[in-house]
Formats: sequence, C-alpha cells, structure tokens
Amino acid sequence: MINKQQVIRLVALGCFGLGIAVNDGKFTEVKAAIVEHEQHEIIDNSKQDELLAQNPQTADNNKYFTGVLQSCNLAGSTVICTLVVKSKADQNMTFKCQWDNVTKLYDQYGNTYLCNQIQVGNAKGEDSAKTRFPQGTPIKVILTFNNIPPQISNFDTFEVHTSGFHFLRFNNVTVTQ
Repeated sequence: MINKQQVIRLVALGCFGLGIAVNDGKFTEVKAAIVEHEQHEIIDNSKQDELLAQNPQTADNNKYFTGVLQSCNLAGSTVICTLVVKSKADQNMTFKCQWDNVTKLYDQYGNTYLCNQIQVGNAKGEDSAKTRFPQGTPIKVILTFNNIPPQISNFDTFEVHTSGFHFLRFNNVTVTQ
C-alpha cells in the first residue's frame, strides 16, 4: 500500500517526467489536494460507521445477515422503522412486509401491527422488496406501519422477516415522536 508521502513523490515525479516544473507552490497544492482527499475518505467512512451505530440495538440471530435498528418514529398514526442490514455472504434477499403477514410489531398489551410498506435499498413494495446484498455491505431497510395508537411509546418485539423463514428480532423498541 502506498502511503501519503509516496503519493506526493509519485505525483511530483510524474509532473517532472511530463516536463512540468513543480515549484514549492505546486508541491504544496498537490499535498493539500491529497490531504483533502484523505479527509473526504475519513468523513465517508465516518458517515457509514455512524449509519451503523446510531442505535446500539443489534440483531444477529441468524446465520445469513445482521441488522442494526436505527429508529422507529411515530408521525400521526404511522410508525416508520429504519434499520441497516448486512449480509454475511453475497446473496439476493427478499424482505417480507404484507406477504404472509410476518413482519410485525408487538406492543406490551398483546396487540400486533402488520407492516404496510417496505423499502430495501431502492426496491420498494407493499408485499415485499428484493435486492442484492453484497457481503458486508450495509443496506438500509425502511418499514412503515399504519394505524398505530398515538400513546404507544415502545414495542415489546419487532420482527423483520425474509423469504426462507429467516428473521431479525429486536426487543424493547423505543418509538420517538
């Protein structure tokens, strides 16, 4: 792997090789451009890490994928839950919503709320959504539930199902308004 100083030297040598004189001002510009590029890489990596770590609630209860629940927000009578899923191997996965009525929220009073809409990456649907999951790549999953009573502040259990009877389970899910 080439470090920053080696890149600066290669750029400077490349400029000399093309007959372009690199004075101290140009060399400083090259160094500044490299530093700026590195800062953007750090910021991009930080955003990805932040996306995965906004909520510490993680589900790792199956051998195919893991999930991190970011939030469940109540707006009127709709709860929108956002999670990030990582596959443990390259695969296509279908997340279920209304298909078989398996993706559900359970409140502490024994009531069950069914998923109304799902978005997995760019795929969106009412019954299900399917996308390709490259191994270890975070994919955002957004689930919408309607007709939720406004007094609900948390759910006992949140289960997100895929085809093949695999699921992620989150317990004691807090709902923010």
